[in-house]
Amino acid sequence: MNVLTEKGNMGKTSGFTLVELSIVLVIISLITAGIVSGREMIHTSRLTSIMNDFVKYETAFNLFQAKYDAIPGDFDEASDYWPGQTEEGDGSHTITTPGETTQFWDHLALAGLIEGTYDETEGNIVIGTSRPKTAMEGVTFSPTYVARTFMFSLDVAALNDQKSLYIYLARSGPSYNVLTPEDTKYIDKKLDNGMPGTGKIFGYSGGKACANNHTLAAIDTDTYDVSNTSEVCSPFYLLYQ
Repeated sequence: MNVLTEKGNMGKTSGFTLVELSIVLVIISLITAGIVSGREMIHTSRLTSIMNDFVKYETAFNLFQAKYDAIPGDFDEASDYWPGQTEEGDGSHTITTPGETTQFWDHLALAGLIEGTYDETEGNIVIGTSRPKTAMEGVTFSPTYVARTFMFSLDVAALNDQKSLYIYLARSGPSYNVLTPEDTKYIDKKLDNGMPGTGKIFGYSGGKACANNHTLAAIDTDTYDVSNTSEVCSPFYLLYQ
């Protein structure tokens, strides 16, 4: 009897039952869902940080303008306040040169309104040197003086429209391909009206791929092309007009 029992046991094969396999699959799916959810939370927190930075820099800009009656970067009396530490702008109430775009951050920092130290002699986009760092790797802010209607539509008919001062997201290069249309819409809805061509924020795309039309005719009613999952957008945030 013992021999027969032994042989019977030896003939059995070990393995997972259907219940055990089901449990393993459930565990794997939960882990995968947790990883995906975690990535989404990290990405959303970075977008939130970007939004907070937009508001922070707007506040710093307004405080600077109220105190010095000038635009940072364009301030033509900067050396009177910070001798030997920075360059002056031309006092034209615009940001018109690569030097003034760097001085924009330099003047705000010297006034104690933002953190960091910026090299006003570096006209290129060098993150951490001429432009501030952000929560997104390789992404920074830069000021520019442009016409919203032209930048949105890239229509030469709007080239000489009213210009305003904006700060926008950029990569070194420079490159404006920073966010997807969906992410840009998320920021726009949180801080403005969620429309890519109107309001305080507009969505720029050099390839005209951030919105569905990117035309002057549709500028007031255009919508973000959220079906496009590529990083083709840069949100432009109005500071001064």
